[in-house]
This record gives sequence, C-alpha cells and structure tokens, in this order.
Amino acid sequence: MITWTSKVGAALCGLFLLGACDGDALSLGGATASKTPPAQATMARGAVTLVPPFGFCIDTRALSQRFALLARCDVLSPDGFAAAPLSIITVSLSPAPEGVPLPSAEVTAAALGLKNVGQARTRSRSVIFRADGPAPSAALDGRHWRGTALVGDQVMGVALYGPAGQPPIGREGRAILSDLIAATKPGG
Repeated sequence: MITWTSKVGAALCGLFLLGACDGDALSLGGATASKTPPAQATMARGAVTLVPPFGFCIDTRALSQRFALLARCDVLSPDGFAAAPLSIITVSLSPAPEGVPLPSAEVTAAALGLKNVGQARTRSRSVIFRADGPAPSAALDGRHWRGTALVGDQVMGVALYGPAGQPPIGREGRAILSDLIAATKPGG
C-alpha cells in the first residue's frame, strides 16, 4: 500500500529538491533573460497548465516537465514589473495516487523534515501552511510557505521562499500560493 508518509512523501521531497540543484537558478538578484517570460507553461506531458500568480513569471531556464521556478517578473526580464514580494516559488508535479487523499500539513512537514508548522489551511483540493526547514539556497529564508494541491491527475507541490536576512513573508504568502493553485489547471 502506498501512503503519503512513505513512498509518495519521499517522492514529493525528492521533487522539491531536484529543481533546486542549479544554484544560479535560485538567485534573487539581476535580470536573467532578455525576452518576456511566458504567461503559462504546459507541464507533465500536457496534464497541467501552470499559470503564475500576479507579479510572478516562469524562469524558462529551470522549466521541465515536472519542475518550474517562478520569480518576480522584474528579476527574470528587464521588461518585467515588480508587483510581488521579492521571492521565488518552486513548483513540482508528480502523478496522484488514485484514491489517496492529499497529505495534511503535518504529514508533508514530517516527510520533508520541516518544523514549526503553522497557519495551515485545508481546502477540498489543497493544503497550504507555513513552516521552517532547509531552503534550497543560502540566499533564501528557511521560514517559508508550502502547499500541496490536486490538479487533475497530478499532485502539485509548491513552496514560496523570501530572501534570507529579511523579514519572512507574512500572510501574503498564503494568498500568493492560493492564487497559483487556483490559476493552474488540468491540461487538455
């Protein structure tokens, strides 16, 4: 039997970390692209259409079928605008096990080694919470927002990290992840 605390939890953890392997992709400073980033991306072989929340754009250098990195638009393009807090969002996708409900904030946190879980909000197809844990880069704060959502037949894991040494992103972080989850749709 597959449970969230075993194979799927480990797979989600692996997906969260795989996209963080390229340290340059996690930089919070300096424009990295000369053209306007796409407004959406098709992922998971067409199963999901990722749509960033307002003020965020997709970093095409870090985009794959199962992982995306989103940053404030002005960080990714000189034509971008600064309508969001300075931060990054990681997005990972994996097939949803049939008939298995989303893990709670506590189960996800345990699988990912997170501490101080709080401000959890559970909806019918998503869970968003705040926690402390290792950030994918020393430039990012370990106090971050995290979420899990069902998008069609895929589980989407999301995390929002602000810059290290700055005040943590407050309730605005939950709203940003909620907007991302609401805008992202099954492909097709």
